[in-house]
Amino acid sequence: MSRIILRFKDKNLKAFPLNKQSALTIGRRGDNHVVIENLAVSGHHAKIIPHEKGYVLADLKSKNGTFVNGRRIKTYLLKHKDVVTVGKHLLIYDHVGQMKQTAEQARTEEPSAAAAVMAPTDQTMFMDTRRHRQLLGRENAEADLSKNKARPAAFLSFLGGRSERMDITAKLQTTIGKGTQSDIVITGLFGLLAGNPAATINQTRGSFYLNPIGGLIKPKLNGKTIKESVKLNSKDQLQVGGLKMQFHLDANLSSN
Repeated sequence: MSRIILRFKDKNLKAFPLNKQSALTIGRRGDNHVVIENLAVSGHHAKIIPHEKGYVLADLKSKNGTFVNGRRIKTYLLKHKDVVTVGKHLLIYDHVGQMKQTAEQARTEEPSAAAAVMAPTDQTMFMDTRRHRQLLGRENAEADLSKNKARPAAFLSFLGGRSERMDITAKLQTTIGKGTQSDIVITGLFGLLAGNPAATINQTRGSFYLNPIGGLIKPKLNGKTIKESVKLNSKDQLQVGGLKMQFHLDANLSSN
């Protein structure tokens, strides 16, 4: 069994079963199978097509793009637990039905996707949210890195008695937060309060940016709390909870 689960703000709205006989369409217009009433979603945004190896997600030249696990796609063979971003909504690909949705979870103040009505205008609006800018920034960074292999060497040194360093030259995104899935893990009491992640360092066009993400702990740059993405300069000092680091950037420095 395969299905797509529509999610908005951590709430599951509805599950849509997939079958091998027909495609499943996604968009703002009422003639789609998955209707998302949001002006950031194109009228016919994307579709999921049966394939001999499973299901293929295809973007239908949407204005704001379709993303899978943070990467913009044109066509993509879906895998179990892939997260598709369409506008401000998420679509979770569930191949074996492991994500269970009860009737109580399905009840939410958000309108059901199946019962959503057409938006008052048929014109798709460009998104201008922090998350969308991060996704597009990651896409641009990947394109830049593939074209130019001569990158400046960048690394983080840990302050407070720790002598190790972490090379981030080749990383498009470095995550800082609680949980082992983060590249840099915050432990102890601060780890309980940190987001998952609390902050990221993104590389775009050879520059690096510190971004606050979530949690009760806000990142600091040179002693000042930041609330939006800030470009890093060499020797800048970063702090997330009790974790203190210094950023180093040198075009002539070896990354070994």
